[in-house]
Parts: sequence; structure tokens; C-alpha cells
Amino acid sequence: MVWVCLAISLGILALLGVGLRSWIENDYLVRHVERLERDKAILVDEVELIEDLEVMLLELEQSNIKLRSMAAEAIGLNTRDPGQRKNRTPEQFISIQRRLEHGGLRTVPTLSPVLLSSWRALDRGLLLPAPKGSAVQVAASGRVERIGFDRDLGYTILVDHGNGLQTRYAGIGTLIAEVGAYLQKGQPLGLLGWPRNGATPGVRFAIIENGRERTQQYRTLWL
Repeated sequence: MVWVCLAISLGILALLGVGLRSWIENDYLVRHVERLERDKAILVDEVELIEDLEVMLLELEQSNIKLRSMAAEAIGLNTRDPGQRKNRTPEQFISIQRRLEHGGLRTVPTLSPVLLSSWRALDRGLLLPAPKGSAVQVAASGRVERIGFDRDLGYTILVDHGNGLQTRYAGIGTLIAEVGAYLQKGQPLGLLGWPRNGATPGVRFAIIENGRERTQQYRTLWL
């Protein structure tokens, strides 16, 4: 009888142990499921947030394209691809005089690229002496069309002001503007460097109108 009672007690204890273990495992699984549900909810919120950000980025990109187009139109530049202009009548050339007559001062180089103390005529354009590190500013609103590099003088920047008018700035040691950037009159292009060939430090500036250099004719606009 004692052995029977002992066996029954051991069986009950074993069942209690199994039940306790099952309860602990079940409690762990419940907690784990709850944690996974919370993580899932967080991930769903993050996915929704990412989708909202993607929509916002697309809207900002479209707005940026519109703003660039408006800025280009405001400064007299045509940003359409050549293929889109193929069947159109070529634009009539607008000279600096005509721009001035119609109040188009933003796209006329009437601003000196550096604080001017003197100038010196060169074979191509003018030399405007200035200390190393001086800021070189764009003389009129336009778009940076090309940037070149000369081992002795440094960087050369060509800015297109639309309809056949360009300005060229050579002698820049540190670039600020980049190709394709739209600039308003007075914005910095870069900082003057120090010529490696012993030449006078300063910006070599030129005005190009309809493919011809016209610096000497128009230097009175900004000197």
C-alpha cells in the first residue's frame, strides 16, 4: 500500500513538473509572440513612413525640376534639349545693348568679378589683379557651362548667360560652383589661386558675345 501511494505521489509530482514546464514554455511563447507583434507593428509603421518619404522625395524632385526651369527662364536661358528645338525657328541673337535697352541687367556682365583696383589688357580678355584667396563672383546671372584646368593658372570657368553671351574666368584655385549650376549675379564661382608660372595673381576675365570676344568694348560697364 505504501508503495502504491509512493508511486501515485511520484506520478503526481511528475505531472506537476510537466505541467509547470509547459506553463513556463507557453508563457515564454506568449511573450515572444507579443514581442513579434510589436516588432511587426513597428516595421509596418516604418514601411509606411518610408513610402511617405518616397512620395515626398518624388514631389520635391518634381518641384526642383520646375524651380530650375523657372530659374533658367528667369535668367534668359533655354534648358530644352537640342532635339526638342530641332523644328523651331532659331532664336534671334540678343546683344548686350539690346538687353540693357530692355532692362535685362541680370544677364549683362555689369559686375566686376573681383574688387577692382586696376586692370591690364591681355591677348585674351583682361587681367584683374587681386590677392590669393579673393572671391571670384559671376558678373551676370547664368549657368556654368564648362570648367577647365590649366597647370599654371588653375581652373577656368565658362558661364553661359543665354542667347550667345558668355563670360570666362581663369586663375581660380578653389572651385565653389560646379558644371550645370545656375547662378545669380554676384554669386561666388571660386577663390583665386596663385599662378605657378610666376604670373601676376588675379582673375583673367573675358566677355564673349555671339562667339566673339568683346571684353575691351564692354569693360566700361563694370570698370
